[in-house]
Formats: sequence, C-alpha cells, structure tokens
Amino acid sequence: MFKDLFLALILGALLGFGLTGAYFTFTKTQKTTPTPTPTPQISSIPSPIANLTQVPDIKLEISTPTNDIFVNTSSITVSGSTSPKTQIIVNTPISAYNTQSDDKGVFSISVNLEIGANEIKVTAIDQNDNQVDSDLTVTYSTTKI
Repeated sequence: MFKDLFLALILGALLGFGLTGAYFTFTKTQKTTPTPTPTPQISSIPSPIANLTQVPDIKLEISTPTNDIFVNTSSITVSGSTSPKTQIIVNTPISAYNTQSDDKGVFSISVNLEIGANEIKVTAIDQNDNQVDSDLTVTYSTTKI
C-alpha cells in the first residue's frame, strides 16, 4: 500500500513539474520573441506657430462714438468702417446688437445705454473668420452736461 501511494506521488510530481516547465518554456519564448518595430516615417505637419505669424487682413475703425464720451441720451449710434461684408457685433451692458458692413465696409447701428458707464465692445468677423475687437466706454448721464 505504501509502495503504491509512494509511486503515485512520484508520478504525479513528475507529471506536474513536466507540465509546469513546458508552460513556462512556452510563455518565455513567446515574450522574448522580438517583434519588428516599424521605422518612423517623417512627414511634414503644418506648425500652429507658423499660422500665428499670419496677420489677418481685417481692420476695425470706430468713428462714433469716441472713447470716454459723456452723453445725455439713452441711445447712441455706433458707426465706423471695416472690411466689406463683415459681421459686426456690438455688446453693451444691456444687450448685444448685430449688423453687417456694406460693400465699402461702412456700418452703423443704434444701441441703447444704461445709466452710468457703459463698456461697449465692438467685434468684427470677416468671411474667413478673422476677428478684431475694439473697446470703448460711453457714460450716460441724465444730468445736464
């Protein structure tokens, strides 16, 4: 009985060690097999820095009102010139106004003011999505100036 048990343990150990060794040998050869690495390809990618050096061909000149002006009316006309067919957005503390310049680049739009200092931002966006901004302050007072 001890001989049979001893023989079964020996054969089981040999079979177990044999299978374990075969498994480790197989996985080791799978991991150490070098895979070919692709050679890097050099391609030209447009640099975003190169685009920063391009100056957009858009201008914005505000003719009225002038900066830091005092007015006694609740409505003023913002006018000026820019590139032809350019979208004009005028932001005031009360609202945002939208217009487009004509074929010569001239624009004019009436905007409402609130009492006190009004920070007005005029933005021009051309057909190529180039943008230019101009800020000005208009103070509306109900007292006589």
